[in-house]
Amino acid sequence: LSGAKIFAELGEVLAGKVPSRASETTIFKSLGMAVEDIAAAMLVNRSAKNNRERKESGNNSDMKN
Repeated sequence: LSGAKIFAELGEVLAGKVPSRASETTIFKSLGMAVEDIAAAMLVNRSAKNNRERKESGNNSDMKN
């Protein structure tokens, strides 16, 4: 991935500081411990579930969890 443009760090996207780009491929490279990978995956999964539930219910307001 040399020369790849870094748009944001994962934490910035999860915190809502930077909008996600659903129409583009995202690559995540973990440089930490496995427990950090699991925690990050859980946060991403929770956020995805919340977003899906909001879309299905018709509530697209920006709710933070």
